[in-house]
Formats: sequence, C-alpha cells, structure tokens
Amino acid sequence: MTAFQDSFQTEVARLVRKQVKDDQAALKQSDRKQREEASALKQEVKSLSTQVRSLTKQLAKL
Repeated sequence: MTAFQDSFQTEVARLVRKQVKDDQAALKQSDRKQREEASALKQEVKSLSTQVRSLTKQLAKL
C-alpha cells in the first residue's frame, strides 16, 4: 500500500504544480494587460491636459 500512496501523492503534487503554473500564467497576462491599460490612460490624460492648457491660453487671449 505504501507504493500506491507514494505514487498517488507524487501524482497529486504534479497536478497541483501544473495547475498553479497555469493560474500564475493567467494572472501574469491579466496584470500585463492592466498595466498597459493604465499606461495608455495616463498618456491620454497627459495629452488631454495639454490640450486643455493650450485652449485655456487661447481663450484668455480672446
């Protein structure tokens, strides 16, 4: 019975490592996408702030 128990534990450990690896890959991909979105949003905010500042200056001249 010990041989069965050892092989069973080894198999369970292998499956758990595989599942954890897959889960980590999915989390890394999700994290990467969120970082890209955050970066794009920061750039857009910066661009819009520049436009607002420019338009404010133009309006002040009028």
